[in-house]
Amino acid sequence: MTSRTHHVRVPPSLWAAVASALIVLTMTPLTSAQDASLTLRPTEPLVELAAEVRVVLERRTGREVIIGDAPPAILEAVPEHHVGMEEATEGVSLVLGAPQGRVVRAMVPNADDIPAQARAVALAIESLGDEAASLPAPRPRSNEEIFIEAPRPPTTVPPIARPTLYLKMMVGLSPIRRSVIVGPGAGLGLCVGPHCVVVEADLSLLPQYETNQRGETVRYRPVNASLRAILRPYQDEKFAVGIGFGFLTRVGRALLLDTDRDQVVTNFGLRGSLEFAVRIRGPFEWVFDGGVDLAITRARFLRSGSTIFLEDRWNPFLVTSLRVRP
Repeated sequence: MTSRTHHVRVPPSLWAAVASALIVLTMTPLTSAQDASLTLRPTEPLVELAAEVRVVLERRTGREVIIGDAPPAILEAVPEHHVGMEEATEGVSLVLGAPQGRVVRAMVPNADDIPAQARAVALAIESLGDEAASLPAPRPRSNEEIFIEAPRPPTTVPPIARPTLYLKMMVGLSPIRRSVIVGPGAGLGLCVGPHCVVVEADLSLLPQYETNQRGETVRYRPVNASLRAILRPYQDEKFAVGIGFGFLTRVGRALLLDTDRDQVVTNFGLRGSLEFAVRIRGPFEWVFDGGVDLAITRARFLRSGSTIFLEDRWNPFLVTSLRVRP
């Protein structure tokens, strides 16, 4: 009986597959994350406790446990398979480095003695290992652009100027003419910050009297109207200081006493003033106002070729008033 040997020819592609499988197996670590060595990194006061924890962990898990250097200043910066141990008010703070740069944390309360504390810390580290192993895989980063719309500024622009309106009751004195000023007044204008441009009007309830060389007396009671700029270099919730300057005109009816002759007279001039205001309560403020009027064209009463000037070229004034300025 003759025996025959059969030779089986292996295709080259199969040999290549087997070689690749062997390379992968030789490059694959034989230990899993649970079997890798664990490094304890305690702070100086916890070195003795870490030695006890090492004994308990090696006995319970069979893993190699190493006592390493002190943990980094930020405990969460420990690498994978390293456990940072730090004293805390509540007990011992533990941070275990997990894959992908993540960490898991635990706080172990203080125990009565070191062996009991070591068992509690060892159990907590085992629990952290299980938690780290069960962490979900991180989401892959996307290269897509993310557009975040910044908040747009409001489309409505607040007004630069605001209106102003005030009423006042004044009492004052004209030193040169030695006449008393008593009457109401009002103002309307626009303000930019504390500075304003206003149109003002006031009326003295007490008339003025002028007598010429013939002994004729003219009674005159004008309405004062002005266009002024008021600059306030200082203003707070209680006090304000203002400097005013602008144009002034007076319009009134002059009556020659003991006759029926009267005329409408006018003048044009300039007014400069300095005011000090004290806010009393709400919109009410007390104002002290002093200044001078310069008459460019003086009001006068004409009679039979003679002229009676009804005001002086320079007319200083001192006025105090109660002003309502919302």
